[in-house]
Amino acid sequence: MYLDHTDIASLLDILGNKNRRRIIDLLRVKPCYVTEISQRLTVSPKAVIDHLQMLEQADILRFRLDKHRRKYYYLSNDISITVDLKRQEQAIVPLHRVENLVLHDNLVRLQNLVSMRDELERRIEHLDMEIDNQIGQIARTGSEMGEGDLRMMVAISLVFGPQDEHTLASTTGAHSDDVRHALHALMEQGIVHKKGIMYQIRGPYAK
Repeated sequence: MYLDHTDIASLLDILGNKNRRRIIDLLRVKPCYVTEISQRLTVSPKAVIDHLQMLEQADILRFRLDKHRRKYYYLSNDISITVDLKRQEQAIVPLHRVENLVLHDNLVRLQNLVSMRDELERRIEHLDMEIDNQIGQIARTGSEMGEGDLRMMVAISLVFGPQDEHTLASTTGAHSDDVRHALHALMEQGIVHKKGIMYQIRGPYAK
């Protein structure tokens, strides 16, 4: 497949994320559904769905439905990238010979903004790792307490914002009735409460 400069830039941006690369590596082994990917990579279901949608839009993967209407994702196009670095032979113009000082100042400002952006990306990547570790800790604690896997997946999904039953069923890949039972159990435990049709994690001072 031929890719122009825009396609290549977009593809490199997609593959620049570690978790998207991990998803691709996992799907090289076998097709998986959202909850399975989330558990294997210890990444939140919502984040997995966001990554899958981006990979699907790039035509890297597709999905098929099983008899339970659960989406199984698989690679539609595998990826192989070769990078050829070539030295650019050109004269370096000394700074004192740059006549357009306004242009130079703008370039320096742009350079500073790019550096700030890169630092923010490093911080976000660190936070993503902390979030993944916390999700893993919650899953292990829930298992030790005898909580069901689905109940923990529902609770973790709600950490990322209020959701209704339909959205939770799609996020976890579980049947709506099973999700409803998990929600009722979490409400009885005082972990989750319902507002309208939306469920959310209780605040620290909720009665």
